[in-house]
Amino acid sequence: MPAPDKKELIYVAFAELVSGITVANGFNTTVVKVDRQHVQMRDEELPCLFINDAFDEMKHYPTELVEHTLTATVIGGIVALTDEQKAALGTMLNGFIADFRRCLMATSVSRHLGGLLTREIRIPRIRTDEGFFWPKANFVATVLMVYREKATD
Repeated sequence: MPAPDKKELIYVAFAELVSGITVANGFNTTVVKVDRQHVQMRDEELPCLFINDAFDEMKHYPTELVEHTLTATVIGGIVALTDEQKAALGTMLNGFIADFRRCLMATSVSRHLGGLLTREIRIPRIRTDEGFFWPKANFVATVLMVYREKATD
């Protein structure tokens, strides 16, 4: 059986990482579902994170080293079930985004994702929607994961 693709290993490790966003781990939000496909968001599966499409940009160095910048799109969703939550939907979404950022930034220095040493994890862009799917709200984040490997790997 062939070895799993490195990008797949990073996806799996990333999913495990963001699955740790729970109140028990000191966050304000507990992620209920993490998935690879953006599917219909059912209320009982929210808050959720979907790790969607990605592209891999490679920079080759003369030392047979390749630096990859994996750019992924992550979609997060929440739902307000009570009148009190509906009145604070924007605050709930901002809290979820803060938890997502804190989770990734806490691991951004050096982290092994999928067995690869990740040099950097950044979130350069987040777009929010607090009204179109009301009483649900979502964000779309661009996440950059930079790692290096030997060209022969």
